[in-house]
Amino acid sequence: MTDIAIVGLGCRFPGAPDIRTYWKLLMSAERQFSAVPGERWNHGTFHEPGNRSAPNASYTDQVAFLEDLDRFDAAHYGVPPARARAMDPQHRLMLDVTREALADAGMGRGDFDRENTGVFFGISVSDYKDLMTAPLRAITLAEDAHAADDGSGAGGSAAGGAGAGDAADAAMERARQLGTIDAFTLPGSLLNMAAGTVSRHFDLGGPSFAVDAACSGSLVALDQAIAQVRSGSCRIALVGGVYLNLTPDSLVGFSRLRALSAAGVCRPFDAEADGFVLG
Repeated sequence: MTDIAIVGLGCRFPGAPDIRTYWKLLMSAERQFSAVPGERWNHGTFHEPGNRSAPNASYTDQVAFLEDLDRFDAAHYGVPPARARAMDPQHRLMLDVTREALADAGMGRGDFDRENTGVFFGISVSDYKDLMTAPLRAITLAEDAHAADDGSGAGGSAAGGAGAGDAADAAMERARQLGTIDAFTLPGSLLNMAAGTVSRHFDLGGPSFAVDAACSGSLVALDQAIAQVRSGSCRIALVGGVYLNLTPDSLVGFSRLRALSAAGVCRPFDAEADGFVLG
């Protein structure tokens, strides 16, 4: 087999909730950059626009983010509420865009060769996993602070020692209130479960795996899909990629690399290019 056709598409991009809107956005060259929305995180804590060397900070607040990440019709996909809460929103997005791509290909309501349909997704990080396990990190830090206070209390003032210990106790109590790890937390945030969840829901029997190749993840996933189709491992391939930025980690990290545009604008192949905008 040498001829391979793309027969259906589905997408979500900042400012473009579907393929038609995305095409119009591309044709109009309309920028979708804006400040980090408050519902993601309080970026003021990490924003140091005048200091590119500031520790634990970003010199830009410009991003390109999707809206309404909390909107997911769990009942439509037969996902129990507890599992839906633990699911990485990236997995939910891939369920939605896969459904749209199948419908666009005319396979939404009809039958197709599910047994020989593979799933290949580019995905590199799970900020949601970091959020879900944050209570464990917070408890560990609080315990370390408590242990350090107990170990260095000799010779200190009684009031000072008690204050530090009380602060550590308060921090630990607050950490425990943030939530707990449940049975769905781990499978809900593993990268490979993005593909696995789609295969399971649509009853697909072909190869199903995630590809972590950083920025080229989706292209490598496409390359793998083509190779699998040509080898006969599957007849149909669902290929996609997903990235959601839910914590300040990437914005701060790329700022430390000075890879982000200080002007908050992407100018590929332009003499004025000064980095990229995270999206």
